[in-house]
Amino acid sequence: MNKLECLRKIVSNLAISDPVTSPQGPEWLRSLGFFVSWLKLETQQAYGIKLGGAQQFSELVDQMQTESRQYERGATFKTFSEAVAKAIASEFLGRKPDTITDADVSLVEGKVAAWFQSTALPRRQYVACTIIPDRCKPFEVGPVSFLPWDDFVQRERPVVGQIFDHAFEYLHRSMLNDNAGWMAVLDVDGCEKERSSEIADLTVDVALVGLQLVVPHHYSERMARLAARSLPRNRETVSLVGGAVSTSGSNQQPGLGMSGGAFEGLLIGSAKVLESVGRRVAAYLSDSSGLPNLQQAWCDAAYWFHEGLAEPLDTIAVPKLETAIEVLTRAENTRGSERRLRQAMKAFFGLEPDQTINPESATTVREFVKGFVTDRSRILHGTRSTLRTNLRTSRASLTAVVRQLLLEYTLALDGFSADSAALDRMDAFLAWVEAQRAARATTTDEGTP
Repeated sequence: MNKLECLRKIVSNLAISDPVTSPQGPEWLRSLGFFVSWLKLETQQAYGIKLGGAQQFSELVDQMQTESRQYERGATFKTFSEAVAKAIASEFLGRKPDTITDADVSLVEGKVAAWFQSTALPRRQYVACTIIPDRCKPFEVGPVSFLPWDDFVQRERPVVGQIFDHAFEYLHRSMLNDNAGWMAVLDVDGCEKERSSEIADLTVDVALVGLQLVVPHHYSERMARLAARSLPRNRETVSLVGGAVSTSGSNQQPGLGMSGGAFEGLLIGSAKVLESVGRRVAAYLSDSSGLPNLQQAWCDAAYWFHEGLAEPLDTIAVPKLETAIEVLTRAENTRGSERRLRQAMKAFFGLEPDQTINPESATTVREFVKGFVTDRSRILHGTRSTLRTNLRTSRASLTAVVRQLLLEYTLALDGFSADSAALDRMDAFLAWVEAQRAARATTTDEGTP
């Protein structure tokens, strides 16, 4: 249906209940058959859209949101749906469907546009993180600033004002409980409140991958937002064996054992990588960059990599890491996944299908690619048990490959982006990377400095 047809069907399902003498609960609203509803407190009347218009309402909201990149990026479907529903209910309750015209569709669109303009304001978002226990200097990954708590307070208290202590009281308490001593700070524009928070969280996740690419795996695998897939600081176990109680515990903090000085040294030594990742993060946050498909592929893959590192169970981690490769190379099916991964291994690492994936391994690229696709398929389709299968070896090798692919990809994308003739396609990008590798090899063979 087009938008006019959808709106007419929705209007035919607008209704208002009879007044009631006392407050009624959710069961009363459900019994009236409303899909979405509100309550007039002064008259205790429920009004809204009944179930008969639910499908057309969803179609209308979907059309309006997908037609506008601003709405698609800047509002959650739930929040946007509520705005559309209120616009319709406030204007057309009591109207006959056959009186609805294109002008009424434009009226709804105008009211929604006014709502979005009033709520999609610039917001500074604060995201608590667990990175490293030792103190070190603040640092940045693109538009995201990471600050130890004391530095954060010194910088942001004057910005927030007198309400600072009250505003951050409960968040700081949670941070202390989990020894999360870092705050990520970033500015998000063009989003309603709920979506702004969501965008901020995802941006921080992608920025943290920058650290996970340059800090050794043992220290960085659990770096995360406090409210994300961060594991509890301490893991305690208790068991009973032959009448005797056995207890054990381990500290799972990321960065445990790494000094602040060593961490700072890694960041300084990896400045080129972090600057490159910062460009990917900025492209995601601003939603305005050249080569958007290639930029987004890196960010999507980085998020899956971040999730894979945080996953305790190997059989769940492996499919996540494999998904990171698939979205990075924009594979569309199993056959495409194998072909693209072989192409990526040749472009980024110069490896042919019959060469081993590294000098210490007997596994060829062909075998690695085949096994990678097979493991994921068997786990996800239930032919191998999620809870009984051992994929520890697959996880270690996959982690190393994905990490290196993400690192090589972001650095190569910097060079590719500088080419005015660059096409926003994966095949063009990989061909360019391979050509650059071949040119460097030729230069080396000829002995040119």
